[in-house]
Amino acid sequence: MFGVAQGSGYLLSTRLVLTARHLLGEDAETTVVVPGGRGRIRCRTLWAGDAEEGDAALLRADEDLLTHGPGEAFPPNRFGRIDGLTPLLDCYALGYPRVQRYEGQKLDMEQFLGTIKPGSGSMRGEYVVEGTGTPPAVREDGESPWAGMSGAPVFSGRHLIGVVTKDSAGWQHSRLNAVSLLKLSSVSAFANAYRVSLAAPLRFTSLRQTPDNSAEFEDRYRTYIAETFGELSIFGLDFSRSEHARWPLDSAYLSLELVHDHGEAGESGAPERGRVETALRDRRRVLLRGAAGSGKTTLVQWLAVNAARDSFGGQLAHLGGRVPVVLPLRTLVRGAALPTPAEFLSAARHPLSPPDGWMDAVLVEGRGLLLVDGVDEMPEADRIRTKEWLLKLLAAYPLTAVVVTTRPTAVDDGWLSRKDFAEFQLLPMNQRDVTAFVRR
Repeated sequence: MFGVAQGSGYLLSTRLVLTARHLLGEDAETTVVVPGGRGRIRCRTLWAGDAEEGDAALLRADEDLLTHGPGEAFPPNRFGRIDGLTPLLDCYALGYPRVQRYEGQKLDMEQFLGTIKPGSGSMRGEYVVEGTGTPPAVREDGESPWAGMSGAPVFSGRHLIGVVTKDSAGWQHSRLNAVSLLKLSSVSAFANAYRVSLAAPLRFTSLRQTPDNSAEFEDRYRTYIAETFGELSIFGLDFSRSEHARWPLDSAYLSLELVHDHGEAGESGAPERGRVETALRDRRRVLLRGAAGSGKTTLVQWLAVNAARDSFGGQLAHLGGRVPVVLPLRTLVRGAALPTPAEFLSAARHPLSPPDGWMDAVLVEGRGLLLVDGVDEMPEADRIRTKEWLLKLLAAYPLTAVVVTTRPTAVDDGWLSRKDFAEFQLLPMNQRDVTAFVRR
């Protein structure tokens, strides 16, 4: 990016750019160019941090900086936070420093490899990235060889954790300073600008320097869930080819209508109808009742896929960043006892083996979305123990979001009301929805 000086930056969307504040000038025009993109595009400042908030800025380009093919989505942003003081190995920053220029003034990218030492710079809310290689030579003109690296994103794996701000003074160009994304997220103006621009909140994954590679596993798990639940199986129709009996969830899903089981009546005297997104808005615990074929399991799939992709926005933005766990009770009941969190994936017959303690950490951190499907498919005598199992889970992990589905008469009204569950009844598709579905 180009302002009062050449710097670097990171694309958060096709138009939203994260960079360093000190690269911007009062009167200087700010432009950004992306390799393989559409050339140099002018940008305006959405937010710029001050000395206390951090040396960072959010820019919005006047035009898309990249072009996408039909149906090609911009990849979701993944943010990481560092808990504790254990150094985080194998981090890297990507930018365009002066030392990497060639044939005079042509820019080229540098991948700066290093270790983040969380204790260093922590009083300023900064990260110190200590390089693992030989530092570049001192320039005769006194300019830092890392000039141009300001604004570069700092990653651990695929998680963005900071923005480079400067060449650390007194360290012979061997390390770089970066402002923490976690610190920036605590600035309301920054968080609001991000949320309004992308219709999604900032969500962070805890990064630990352990041999279990939890962050990498979580990425693999999200991809697996999105692919596994991303299609619907159509039963009861005669298809000449079996692959025609599976439809993409994105194409087949329709937002369902429902009523609050204990909601206020509308002007007609009947409970007011609404869509699922409205019902789930700002709620973490929901019990959904619906007749056979009403779409309960399809809704569970849709919630799982969107959580896995981290694509919730609008009324469901509070579910963004959560890790979905689909628990079909008809499968879990095969065991002698209902599973503990460490057993969730194996009990649901998923082939992935999580690192030790991964599921516990997800739930303790309040990042879990439990989708408990089909209470009615438990034998009636087992529904009491199912309820006790769920209540114990919520007592142990109170920040967990939960959606439970059942047929209408399988459990009593208010079955989970003492744990603040809102209860809703799914409605049959109306004629308008039927027509819309058929036309798809």
